[in-house]
Amino acid sequence: MKPSNGKIARLPNTLRDRICTMIRDSVPYKTIIKTLGKPVRHISERNFTNWKKHGYKHWLNEHEEIDRMHKASNLAMAAAKSNETMVVHQMTIHLVATQLQDALAKLNTKSIRESLEEDPGNFAKLVNAIARLSEGGLRFERYHTELADKKAELAKHIAAGKKNGFTPDVIAKMEHTLHMF
Repeated sequence: MKPSNGKIARLPNTLRDRICTMIRDSVPYKTIIKTLGKPVRHISERNFTNWKKHGYKHWLNEHEEIDRMHKASNLAMAAAKSNETMVVHQMTIHLVATQLQDALAKLNTKSIRESLEEDPGNFAKLVNAIARLSEGGLRFERYHTELADKKAELAKHIAAGKKNGFTPDVIAKMEHTLHMF
């Protein structure tokens, strides 16, 4: 798609952002012109209509992508702050899967065909990336299950120690379980 070159496209970025924000908020064109004043007085309703069909859509897609990245980043940061390793790994896998899904959704059959004609190895790379992502998820699930089992075993030994006293046998079993972490 070629870049827009109309009257709105030639305005400064800050002004275009304000116009697009107002369009997104369903502000009528006459109100936009009245609100922004002199810098946009030469812009007609037709210019706004054309902008909304082309330049505004591009702006909206960019801002949606930025919002998605911010949300993903904030989610990953929150997981990291919680200091729970499994949450961080799960978020990483989720973020990668979401980005892969977005990338695949943007592809169309023509672009896929062109990419494969350009480099047939691209398909193998994509399949390999999906397989590695799945394998990582399975490995994490196994680790999570093993960790839960070990925690349960440790809790059982602690309960036995509280009931019968911490005998050398109970202490040895607890130490063995702890070394497995």
